[in-house]
Amino acid sequence: MMNTAELVKNTTFFIFIFFILPGLLATFLFLFTRPLLHKLKFGQEVRKDGPQTHLTKQGTPTMGGIVFLISLALTMPFFLNGQTAFSLIIMIGFGLIGLIDDFLKIKGKNTKGLHPKLKLALQILLAFIFMYVSEKVFMENNNIIIPFTKQVISLSVLSIPIMVFIIVGTDNAVNFTDGIDGLCSVVTIIVAIFFIIVSIRFEKLEIAILSAALIGVLSSFLIFNKHPASIFMGDVGSLFLGSFVGIIAYMLKIQLLIPIFGFVYFMEIMSVIIQVTYFKLTKGKRIFKMAPVHHHFELCGFSENKIVLMFAIITLLGCIISYFAIF
Repeated sequence: MMNTAELVKNTTFFIFIFFILPGLLATFLFLFTRPLLHKLKFGQEVRKDGPQTHLTKQGTPTMGGIVFLISLALTMPFFLNGQTAFSLIIMIGFGLIGLIDDFLKIKGKNTKGLHPKLKLALQILLAFIFMYVSEKVFMENNNIIIPFTKQVISLSVLSIPIMVFIIVGTDNAVNFTDGIDGLCSVVTIIVAIFFIIVSIRFEKLEIAILSAALIGVLSSFLIFNKHPASIFMGDVGSLFLGSFVGIIAYMLKIQLLIPIFGFVYFMEIMSVIIQVTYFKLTKGKRIFKMAPVHHHFELCGFSENKIVLMFAIITLLGCIISYFAIF
């Protein structure tokens, strides 16, 4: 078995290549798809009850996340196999759910899209298929690392239902995070870097390759999505990214650390749950000025760039804590 230094030396060049190749392809595709989406009038439908500053975003081309799917589908099959290749297929499946959701929003010229129950049912189905095939076909063990203890336990028969809940919950949490320019991309890039470091330590090269490729694609996307954004990823992008976070965390056995390295995702979805619950219990009162919580900070006077920077720092700290919780 290689020591960590040897493994890093032998894989850094390849990871760099897999960062560059999908990133260059994605840049080319964004240059092509952005005007095409604009021509087709596939524009963003902005919430009427959202921050007033977001009204200027109405009509901005959306569904840019389809480039994530295409770039990785065209480059990764040559370098991935087994469970990692299968996981990418499932991630693309999550993205396709978002694609349908985005299309229905554009067609109906509203923010409704797929019926929430149908959308959730499709996410649960994909997560179940991933878990069942992983454990029954690829014989993936159902162990899980207990943070800060260096102990590993088995989830046994509870593995599939627990992981379906975690994957679907993480998917929706990342979806809620996609609300201001660059936020979801920046946070997920930091998380993907963390995945690369952990996968190298665990000698899981294919996970490092897939994570590096995603970083390349997201870095390309940020050229067009930084404030003021000229294209949005849409649900096709955010649901794909959410499944990536949940599935890779499972493959690295660090599911329990998602609320730490993915604290921003966790904070976003919890702010929505707390807001809705409190609103119903108090018949109209609110804890946050608006949920998800990034909108609360906007209404408190924070600029979009400042919120992205603040949430990026929080994610970086969460990843550092998570690293020490593992090793």
